[in-house]
Amino acid sequence: MAFLQSSVIQNGCNAGAVADDIDYGPYTSDQWARLYETFLVGDQSATQGVFRGFANEFLVSGAGVAVTVKTGAGLCNGHFIVGSGAPAWTVNVTPPTLAHTRCDYVVMLENNTAGVYAPGVATMECPGTADYGGIANQVPEYSCRLAVIKGAEDAACPPAAISQTAALWMTPLASIEWNVAQTIDTVTDMRHYVHEYSTRIWVPATSGYDLTGGASIFRTGGGGYGLPVAVHSLVYGDLQIPDDYVRDLGAVAVVFASCSAFDVYLQNTAFYAATGEAYLTHTDTTGYGAIAIGAVNTYQEVRALTLPDQSRYDHIIFRLNRDATDVLDTCAGTLYIRGWIVTYTAALSWS
Repeated sequence: MAFLQSSVIQNGCNAGAVADDIDYGPYTSDQWARLYETFLVGDQSATQGVFRGFANEFLVSGAGVAVTVKTGAGLCNGHFIVGSGAPAWTVNVTPPTLAHTRCDYVVMLENNTAGVYAPGVATMECPGTADYGGIANQVPEYSCRLAVIKGAEDAACPPAAISQTAALWMTPLASIEWNVAQTIDTVTDMRHYVHEYSTRIWVPATSGYDLTGGASIFRTGGGGYGLPVAVHSLVYGDLQIPDDYVRDLGAVAVVFASCSAFDVYLQNTAFYAATGEAYLTHTDTTGYGAIAIGAVNTYQEVRALTLPDQSRYDHIIFRLNRDATDVLDTCAGTLYIRGWIVTYTAALSWS
């Protein structure tokens, strides 16, 4: 098979295209998808999500029977969709029958076929505006549109799997849960962002306190805050969640000890809140547990903690407690903590 070459974009360079002028536009939606694929990720099937920082990021809300999606832009199976102009896209969705519940998806929907996709109001709702050719509940050929995909009545939320084929691909933005009174009860954000990546940052320990002796603990020459034997003590660290944060934030404490082949009795805790909230608005903890200590003065990561309720720019106080007065703490030496490794999913922002 011959090695074929082409380039994008090349439109209008010739007054008339010739047979071998394969660079000449216009271009298909799949060719554009390949372009986004190479820019953003290595797999077209994974080229999904909202452009972070663009307009209102397709934020979904619901009230009564109305579903609203604010302005934004995204990629659905590598195909670009943008919603702008009016403040939001709104559609009144036919509710479930009285005394029944339902769970729906709000999606970016790609119709990658030569025909109009029009399943009807029973399974999909989108408005009949000029953008849709004046006809409700249809998606034109080779296009992406916002739509509400209805689940089965009385089924669990989120609803069953949605279509993700080469011909018809749906990328979720939110799930919509209806109550028995035929109104929207819960909206759950399901947005992922284009060009997401996993990252980690270091949060150093900043202060310590001996609860038993009533005295501060200071940083030692070894580079850590020492939690001594036979007392109950703790160490703090502080973080504001960074601008690139998207989801899935966790933290693990990094320690070393002057004993080996013994246990320390530890608890890892995070207190966090947004500006304007009380600093103890959210609290997550591992609880206390006996942790085996390895070789003397060897780094190890202990008491991994997941934070389920955090948001971008929240303020976090990390705290590691050692209760060396407990019988389960058998390390006859000092435990030193350097800080916490924080991991989360991040995304590049539109600029």
